Amino acid sequence: MRRLFWVAFGAAGGVAAARQLRRSAAELAPTNVIGKAWREAREFWADVRDVAADREDELRASFGLDDPSDVPDGGSHGAAGRD
Repeated sequence: MRRLFWVAFGAAGGVAAARQLRRSAAELAPTNVIGKAWREAREFWADVRDVAADREDELRASFGLDDPSDVPDGGSHGAAGRD
């Protein structure tokens, strides 16, 4: 009876190890690795854009660049509205 237990235990361990190896091999396939790297790069640059936009808003607010009352001629930019 003990032998049967150890044979079953070894067979179950072998099946579990084979399944794990197959999953690992699939995850490390070149197309999956490239796809994962591409997704992470896109997420990274999206985070960079978000942080840059937040910082730009902070700077514009601290320098008062968002206040339209500071711009002459009701908000027109450039030399077109000046005499």
